Amino acid sequence: MAVCHAIIFQLLWTLVDGQQCAGSSLPENAREDCTLGGCCQSKLTPQAAAQHSWWIELAQARVGYPGSLLSLLANVEPMGATLGVYNLLESPKSVPVLNGGPLDLAMSLNVLRISEINQKSQTFKMQYELTWVWRDCRALFNCSNIVTLSDADALSAQFWTPRWRIKELEDDKDYLRRKDFQIVGNGMVVYKEYRLSTLRCSFDFTDLPFDTQNCKVSLHISGKPESEMRMKWAEVTAEELTNAEWKIQQGKDWSIKASSKQTLPSQYSQQYYYSELSAEFTLTRDHGYLWNNFVGIVILFYVLSYIGLYIDVAAAPARVAAGVIPALTTSNKMSALASALPPISYGTRLGAIMDFNLLMIVIHFIEYGFVHWAAKTVKAEAAKKQDVEGGEVIVEPGWRRFYRKAAHFIHAYLELTTRILSPIVYFTVMIAFCVK
Repeated sequence: MAVCHAIIFQLLWTLVDGQQCAGSSLPENAREDCTLGGCCQSKLTPQAAAQHSWWIELAQARVGYPGSLLSLLANVEPMGATLGVYNLLESPKSVPVLNGGPLDLAMSLNVLRISEINQKSQTFKMQYELTWVWRDCRALFNCSNIVTLSDADALSAQFWTPRWRIKELEDDKDYLRRKDFQIVGNGMVVYKEYRLSTLRCSFDFTDLPFDTQNCKVSLHISGKPESEMRMKWAEVTAEELTNAEWKIQQGKDWSIKASSKQTLPSQYSQQYYYSELSAEFTLTRDHGYLWNNFVGIVILFYVLSYIGLYIDVAAAPARVAAGVIPALTTSNKMSALASALPPISYGTRLGAIMDFNLLMIVIHFIEYGFVHWAAKTVKAEAAKKQDVEGGEVIVEPGWRRFYRKAAHFIHAYLELTTRILSPIVYFTVMIAFCVK
C-alpha cells in the first residue's frame, strides 16, 4: 500500500512540477522553421547573440505539462528575474527585433457572416475571426505539445496582444468578444479574436436599383511605425455569405492589399509611416425588391393614367380621378424611396424612373385640360353658329380666329395623338432607363 501511495505521489508531483512534456520534445523541423523571425538561436547577429543567447537557451530548455508551461511562459521563468521581466506584455522579441529591426506579424481574416446591410446609415454588421501570428523568443520551450489558453484564463492578461483598429469601425459588441492563444515550442504565437462589429461603407446610389457597392475593411495597429512593426496578409476566407437583398462577394474573391500609410501632420508629434492591411469586397443589389415595390407599381399607375385617355372628355369626375390618383400615389412612392435613402444631392436611376413616370402622368392630366377646353370651345362655337342668321357676316379679330382654330385642332387631333405617342415614348424611355 505504501508503495502504491509513493507511486501516486510521484505521478502527482510530476504533473505539478512539470519536469517532462505531455508529448515528446520539440521536433527538429520545428526548431528550424525560421518564418516570421524564428530560429532564435541561429539567426541572431553576433552582437545580439552575445546579449541574448544565454536567456534564449534557458527558455528553449523549458519542459513541462501544458499547465506548468503556461505558468513558466506567463511569468518569464526561469530567466525573468534576471531580466527584470515578469510577464509578456511588452512587444514580442522575435529575431528581427533582437537584431534591431521590426516585428513581423501575419494576419488572416475569416468572415463568418455579413448581415443588417443598412443603406440609409451606410453600415453593415460583420461577424469575423482575426488570426494573428508572430514569433517571440521569450515563448520558447522544448515540448511538441501546444500551450493553449483563452481570455477566461487569468494568465491571459500577462500576454501581449496587438492593439489593432479598423478605420471603418462604427460599433463593436464587447460582450461577444473572445480571445484564444496557441503557443508552439519554437516561439510561434497564434492569437485569435472573435468579433461582431458594425462597419461603415460609403454607398453610391447612382445606378440604383442596379447598383454595386464597394466596401473596404482597413486595419492598422495604432502608434506603431513600420520601423517597429510590419503587417502582412496571410489569407482571407469566409463562410458562404448570403443576404436577401444583396449578393455578397465571397471571401476567396476579396481583394487584399498591404500598404504603407503616413500619419497626418501634427504640431505635437512627428509624422511616420505605418503598416496597413485592407480587404475590399462588393455588394451587388438584387434589384427584385425595389423593382417590385417601386418600378412595377408606378408602371401600373402610368397604365391607369393612360386608360383615362379613353374616357369620355365630358365625364370630368372620371378623367380627373384617372389623372390625380396616379399622380398622388406616385408622389407617395417617391417619398417612400427618399425616406429609404440617406440625404443625397445627386440623382439615382430609380429616382429618374419615378420622376419620368410622374411627368407622363402629369402630361396626361394637362392634355385632358386642353382637350376639355377645346371641346367646350367647339361646342360653344357650334351653338353660336346656330343662333346667327343666314345672311349675316361676322368679322372676327385675328386672335379670335387663332383661338377658334387652335380649339378645333386640339379637339380633332390631340387626344388621338397622345394615345398613340404616349406608350411609344414611355416604353422607349423606360427601356433606356432599365438597360444596364
